[in-house]
Amino acid sequence: MINKQETISSGFNTKEKILESAKKLFSDYGYSSVSMSEIAKEVKITKAALYYHFKNKKEIYLEVMQESFEALLEKLKKPIGLKTTFEKKFHQTLMAYLEFSLNEKNPIQETIQKISRLDKTTIKFTQKLQWQIIKKFEDLIKEGQKKKKLLSNLSSKVIARFVIGLMDTTIVQKDFVKNKKFSPKKSVNEIMKLLFLKR
Repeated sequence: MINKQETISSGFNTKEKILESAKKLFSDYGYSSVSMSEIAKEVKITKAALYYHFKNKKEIYLEVMQESFEALLEKLKKPIGLKTTFEKKFHQTLMAYLEFSLNEKNPIQETIQKISRLDKTTIKFTQKLQWQIIKKFEDLIKEGQKKKKLLSNLSSKVIARFVIGLMDTTIVQKDFVKNKKFSPKKSVNEIMKLLFLKR
């Protein structure tokens, strides 16, 4: 039986706690390894109260993904909107992407790495969100091509996917070199050198 006090008094706050706890669990253990019972336990509410807010784990996961991608898009807005040189703008945008992915507990990377394990609806939803990130980078790359800072004979979409792929690989590899000091700035500088940019 649902404890009305547990659900009504907390209201929106309870929902936010559920999403925050689920985000951490999904990031640490992956979507398939997390159950509704574990989410309820993490939030310190009954399973019935959890179902009061969300009908199933998939609904929680999709909302967590939506929030994570929106937070990342927000982080990218500031450097992309800078009135400065293209090199500096591009460098800061790459830094914003890397720092967000490294510092925030979010399931974006886990989803990208294990997307084949998800159902078709979730894959489609996630891909739609990913394209929003790619579009941000694509627009920035088009700007660099117009200013002759990047090769204009290559597709801006291909370059955007290449750059994001490099950063995602960098994030994954960081976990395998824990004994070495990882420098996001150095990684970004290396990516920029690959694209014929200097800073």
